[in-house]
Amino acid sequence: MKRVIVPLIVALTYVTSVFAQDDGAEATDGGAVTEQSQPAEEPKKEEKKSMFHVDKRPDPNWGFRLGIHFSGISGQTLSFGWHLGGVLYPIKFFDASLGGDALGVKLFLEPNLFFLQKAGWGGDQYWLEVPVMGNFMFTLFGSRFKYSVGPYAAVGLFGEFDKIKTVSSTGTLEDSKVGRFDLGLNQTLGYEFAKNLWSEFSLGVGFLDMVEKEKGSSNFIMKITAGGDF
Repeated sequence: MKRVIVPLIVALTYVTSVFAQDDGAEATDGGAVTEQSQPAEEPKKEEKKSMFHVDKRPDPNWGFRLGIHFSGISGQTLSFGWHLGGVLYPIKFFDASLGGDALGVKLFLEPNLFFLQKAGWGGDQYWLEVPVMGNFMFTLFGSRFKYSVGPYAAVGLFGEFDKIKTVSSTGTLEDSKVGRFDLGLNQTLGYEFAKNLWSEFSLGVGFLDMVEKEKGSSNFIMKITAGGDF
């Protein structure tokens, strides 16, 4: 009996050890297959930045302005006055730059609203002026300039308009009436002397005759203005 049992136990032990080795090999192979099945990560490609792109500097939304001016009626003496107001940038039509701030141009619609005081001609006058400008803003190596052009409408609010001393064609002073409504054209040159701070020079020329019964008596004004944009 022992002769039968002992060889049987030895055989079972051998068979068990063989199957255990096969299972370990399969587990190892399965792990290897699992590792090999994971796709290798591809190296990230560097994004190529175009040399021609939009300037990322924030655009202004509104601004304030204040300054002094010299104004008059064609053929009359210039008078000194002051003005204050604000500007808006509601629409941007065009924006392109080359090399960031190296060279760029933007085109804005720029409505303005100004309260003006004009002295002379026998008394002070106070006007409300509304220019609607096209603002070309240029960037050159980080410095900003602008050229604005557009029509304006102005209304005389209060002051001396009825008894104004004007110079007649013969060179003598005479009493006249000055109109309270004007239409004309404004042009502005500006320079940004610090971030969002501007200095501007403007010239406005009216289209209408302002002095009663006097041809060629249009308004004109030269403004020196400073202000900031936000």
